[in-house]
Amino acid sequence: MQRKNKYLTKAATSPSQDTRPRLVGVLNLSPESGTPEPVPTGWAEVEACVGVLIDQGADIIELGARSTNLSAPRVDDAEEQRRLLPVLRNVKQSGCLVAVDTWSPATACMALDSGADLINFTSTEPTDDLYQAVATADASLILTYLPYANAYAMRETAKRHCSTEDILAYFDTQQLRAHRAGCTSLIADPNTGIFHADVDDYEKVVYRLQAMELIARLQERGLPVLLHCSGKECLSSYILYATLLLRLGADYIRIHEPHIAVRLMSAGVQRPPAA
Repeated sequence: MQRKNKYLTKAATSPSQDTRPRLVGVLNLSPESGTPEPVPTGWAEVEACVGVLIDQGADIIELGARSTNLSAPRVDDAEEQRRLLPVLRNVKQSGCLVAVDTWSPATACMALDSGADLINFTSTEPTDDLYQAVATADASLILTYLPYANAYAMRETAKRHCSTEDILAYFDTQQLRAHRAGCTSLIADPNTGIFHADVDDYEKVVYRLQAMELIARLQERGLPVLLHCSGKECLSSYILYATLLLRLGADYIRIHEPHIAVRLMSAGVQRPPAA
């Protein structure tokens, strides 16, 4: 696990000039999430899982210790940090570039202190302290758009519609706030994976298409784009969705099985070259 991919550098957070996205391999540390893959217990299992993700082609390892699953029991910051921080420190010692998925500013700041390279912040309420902590750590911040404060608040709120202009306005505002705090390494996630309980499968497809259509507009604002490649439905939909993300030019693809995207790229699936 000592190897480093050529993309595991600070430069990887800049808008990509080539045709290959950065693959963010997901390592789930939340047993309540309900995902098919087992949650590792103990460092030997964590090391094995990280090794599999790297061997499959992951450029970045993302650790998440609190589930956004609508039916998952609630977990507080203290439990999230108890699960996360020891694993983060060990994975960093192995030489990997590590992202942390959280909506807690406190957890994010502690993760930065423990060596996290990126924070995948899944709340629409980033604080000035978080922006400053990311800047101080010379890290990168992935901002996720949600029409709710976070996944727990979403459970208690009526379904809200979000337009493309709502999403763009959010990122415009946060980009200004971040830059004022000295945080300039931002990545935009217009959200293709966290949905309200009342959003049906047809609406999910509409929202995912909306997010994909925003890739170029966000990149024009100087924001690299991350999108989640969902594989919960079936393998064929997983492959199709990964194909769309590759063709449309996502800079980062968050994926549980990186080998799917790697196999597609090996078959020649990539964004069209710039005119």
